[in-house]
Amino acid sequence: MLKAYVPMGRMGRPEEIADAVLWLCSSATSYVTGQSISIDGGYVMR
Repeated sequence: MLKAYVPMGRMGRPEEIADAVLWLCSSATSYVTGQSISIDGGYVMR
């Protein structure tokens, strides 16, 4: 029932969240400041 509300049509996988966390902890984000990153399959954009 919940995935009907998610534009991507599926629930997120734990490794997708983990990938974002690892990216945020990496040096690739050394110039990123004050951002809100939604990892929700487009739920907040509907």
